[in-house]
Amino acid sequence: MNQSLRFQVFKRDNFRCQYCGKESGEVILEVDHVTPKSRGGSDNIGNLITACRECNRGKSNVEIIPSNTDIYAIEFRKLCLDGNRLSDQIRDLEKQLKQLYSKYRENRIQQHASLIKSTQYDIDTITESRLRTDYPDSTWKDLNEFKITNYKFIGYLQNEILQEESKNEVNVTFNLDKPKKSYFDGVEHL
Repeated sequence: MNQSLRFQVFKRDNFRCQYCGKESGEVILEVDHVTPKSRGGSDNIGNLITACRECNRGKSNVEIIPSNTDIYAIEFRKLCLDGNRLSDQIRDLEKQLKQLYSKYRENRIQQHASLIKSTQYDIDTITESRLRTDYPDSTWKDLNEFKITNYKFIGYLQNEILQEESKNEVNVTFNLDKPKKSYFDGVEHL
């Protein structure tokens, strides 16, 4: 256990043994595990308590909740720490989702750019005979109609790219009450 955590426990407990009430000037204080490590206790601050050396040695590896310590306060501390850990995990998940969405966005831009390039090639190289052989079921009457339709498609793709590029950041929100329909339902663009 590091010194910072030890100090936080002492400070929280007002530098007083939580078993006998003696203060730091009277005794040597130690940090004790409410649920001993030998019984599965952790170094979680909610499982740590200030004890004088004598009380700590007398307690040994028995789980004792001090009489002057509110059991609800200890449970509340444990829940707070669990909540802090969960918050950290959610922040990590949000970061991963932002990175994933950023890659998704980059891939989308590349796909659109590739489609623009291939469509422009089709426009530049199309002939009347190729129009009839490559697109036998099309409704295009002639080359001009084919080109106009494909230029509109290129415009649409260019607009999609501009929209994707304008999204600087992704705001990821979690709604744990109901399941999402799709993976990106909770993603909003800023």
